Amino acid sequence: MVTHHFLQEKSAQTSLTLGVGKFDGVHLGHQKIIQVIRERASLTGSQPGVFTFRHFPVSFLLSSWNEKQSLLKKFGIKWCLWSDFEELSHWEPERFLERLRLWRVEELVVGFNFCFGAHRKGTLSFLKEVAPAYGFKVTVVEPVLVEGAGVNSTRIRKALETGQLREVNLCLGRPFSFHGRVITGHQRGNRLGFPTANLYPARRIPLHHGVYAVWVHFHGDFFQAAMNVGVSPTFGLNEETMEVHLLNFSGDLYGQELRVYLMKYLREEKVFATMEELRVQIEKDLEVVAAVLSEVPSFD
Repeated sequence: MVTHHFLQEKSAQTSLTLGVGKFDGVHLGHQKIIQVIRERASLTGSQPGVFTFRHFPVSFLLSSWNEKQSLLKKFGIKWCLWSDFEELSHWEPERFLERLRLWRVEELVVGFNFCFGAHRKGTLSFLKEVAPAYGFKVTVVEPVLVEGAGVNSTRIRKALETGQLREVNLCLGRPFSFHGRVITGHQRGNRLGFPTANLYPARRIPLHHGVYAVWVHFHGDFFQAAMNVGVSPTFGLNEETMEVHLLNFSGDLYGQELRVYLMKYLREEKVFATMEELRVQIEKDLEVVAAVLSEVPSFD
């Protein structure tokens, strides 16, 4: 995939059919837009591309910049024009369209609720009205519905924060995942007989507190794992941690990078009266994890 900063003084070597949007998470709605981009590009002999933001104001990102690029490439995008939101947030809609013309854009593919430009003045009706003057065709993609509601990044963020992992993964069309580095923890798991890796995620992810069944990818292998997100109320702590216990694994993970795939939310975090009660509950959790994660799914 060819990637260029939007404000570079150059243009594409070929004409582009361009989707415009944030594409955070590259969820099912985004995937439908990409499918239409590819179909329209194939009909016109142009290259399928997107314009998107690297950084933009939001409570948290569903995908890192590198992850977003990988997903766009995976789904068939050949050109990616990008900028940071702050660079263009003050632009009038007409200025943005003029710049698109320099990149040899032939057609714009956008979602049904698309708007652009300073103060969101570039509405969809405005775009349709002025596009011919800039030499653009406009194709509008209708929303994708999952369980009767439209798929969008805001819905997915809210579902992550409230523990609705099934909804998250349905809307993404794949398990939600993130990278994390293993850092020094409090060694509580070792004392209980269940060593855990304390994760520091590469980006802020405000997951709902509780226990999850997850797959952990490490050095080319997938491991069943239980992940606890919370403040360990049994130990009276206030610091939020994210810990994973890998089944059928032995070795030192300190300092290593892990990729975690969230498969199922199992239960809320709770306080246990004794360490023995906690140990028994962990054993039950691990039995559920082993049953839920009976086969490694395809993450391609």
